[in-house]
Amino acid sequence: VASPRLLEQAASGAAPPLRTPADLALHTLLEEDSLQASTQFVSWRHWLAVQALPALEPRRWIYLNFTYQQVQAALAGQGIALARLALVDESLARGELVEPFGPAFRTRSPYSYWLIIAGSKRDRAEVQRFASWVQAQGASTRQAIGETEFD
Repeated sequence: VASPRLLEQAASGAAPPLRTPADLALHTLLEEDSLQASTQFVSWRHWLAVQALPALEPRRWIYLNFTYQQVQAALAGQGIALARLALVDESLARGELVEPFGPAFRTRSPYSYWLIIAGSKRDRAEVQRFASWVQAQGASTRQAIGETEFD
C-alpha cells in the first residue's frame, strides 16, 4: 500500500514510475523487522519472489518494528508497505492508501486464527457472548476484504 499522493507524483513524473512491480527498484520499501514466522508472508522478499523478482533491490529499505509503523510511514508518503489487508482495508476504502498494482497482486498466507472453547466453558453466557462477538468481527473482516468463503 502507498499514499495516493505517491502514485499521483509517479504518474505526473514528479517521482519515479510505479506502474509495474519492477518499478519498485526505484522506490523505498517499508519492511517489518520481525522474527515471527508469519511475518515472512508479508515480507517484501516473499512478495518479490512471488512476482518473479527475487533479486530486486529497492532504492532504499526502511525497517520498522510493527505493521502499524509501516502503515503510518506509507500514509506519510515515506515509502510503500506490505500489510495484512484486514489492517488496512478501512484506509483503502477511505482512499487514504492505495494498492499500486491492484488487488490482483495480493498474496495469501497459510496462517489462520482459530476460536477454541473448552467444553466445560461452552454453556457460560459470557463465553457465548464473547464467542459471538469474535465470530461477528471475523465475518465483518472477511466481508471487508472480499473473502466469501472460509479456507
